Amino acid sequence: MENRYIYQYRDHLGNARVSFAKNSEGVLEITDVNNYYPFGLSHVGGNKGLLGGYKNYKYNGKELQESGMYDYGARFYMPDIGRWGVVDELAEKFSRHSPYNYVVNDPINGFDPDGRDVIFLADSKAVPVAGHGAVIVGNSRDGWFYYSMNGTGEGSSPYGDAKNADVGTFLGKGLSPKQAVLKARVINPKEQHHYDKYVTIKTTKEEDEKIKSKTAEAAKAEKYCVIGQSCANVMLNAFNKIIEIRTDNAWYVPKQVNPAPNTIIDNFERGMNYYNRFFISSENKIEPRKQPIITVGPLVPIDANGKEIKK
Repeated sequence: MENRYIYQYRDHLGNARVSFAKNSEGVLEITDVNNYYPFGLSHVGGNKGLLGGYKNYKYNGKELQESGMYDYGARFYMPDIGRWGVVDELAEKFSRHSPYNYVVNDPINGFDPDGRDVIFLADSKAVPVAGHGAVIVGNSRDGWFYYSMNGTGEGSSPYGDAKNADVGTFLGKGLSPKQAVLKARVINPKEQHHYDKYVTIKTTKEEDEKIKSKTAEAAKAEKYCVIGQSCANVMLNAFNKIIEIRTDNAWYVPKQVNPAPNTIIDNFERGMNYYNRFFISSENKIEPRKQPIITVGPLVPIDANGKEIKK
C-alpha cells in the first residue's frame, strides 16, 4: 500500500489514463499509464495492477478482475469482445443490436454507469382511472428495495392517516427487474398490489442512494389523500430527483403537479424527451443535447401470472 496521494487524469468516459504522485523527493512522477481500444481492452504493454489497488480501476473507472472482466456493480463486462456476460435488460428497446451489446456499440460517446436501475411500476386497476404507483431501486447483484405509499388501510378511504407503507422494503438479490416487480406484488401481506406494468431507468450507485432518500420521504408521509399527497408522490419524488441529478441544479425546478400513476407511467418516455433533447446553456439559451441524459426502458405490461403481454 502506498502512503501517498495518487492523482488520476480521466477522459470524458471516466477512463483512467494517467496516474501520478509525488515521489520521496517531492517531484511528480507517473505511476501508471493506460491506453485502450474502443471497447476497453488495454493495449499490450500497459501496467498491470493488483486486485483492489488503484491501478486496477481502469476502463470507465471500473475495477478490472482477475478474470479479465470489469465489475460494473450489477453485472460484468468483457472488454475483449465488447459484450456483457448477461442479456441487457433494455435489449427490447434496441432490437437492432445484440442483447449483449455495450452502449449500442458506440463506446466512443457513451458508457453504462453500472447496470443499475430505478423501476417505476403501476397497478392500473388499484384506484379507478388513477391506479397505484410505486418505485423499486437497486440491481440484481446487491438487491432491490421497494417504496410504496399504501393508502389508509382497510376500507380504502380517500383521505386519512397513511398506513402500511413500504419504505425501502428489501425484495431480495438475484432478481431480474420483472421478478422484482412480481415480488413487490406480495411482499407486504397487508398491502398486496397487482402490478401490471413497469418501466426502468438506468442509474449509478451514487444516484441510487440519493433517489432512495428522496423516495422514502414520500413513502413514509403520515397523511394520505388520493388527490394530493398520494402514492404518485413516491414516483414523482424519484422522477424529479433523477432529473435534478442529471441536469443543472441552478435552473431545474421540480414539477409540482400530481398526476395519476397511470398517467405518469404510460407517458414516461415521452415525458423524458424534453430533458434528453435540450438543455439551458451558460449563456441562458436553450440548446440541443448531443447525447440523451436518461435512458428509459420500454413500457412492459405483464399479466396476472407474471408473463409479459406482447403488443
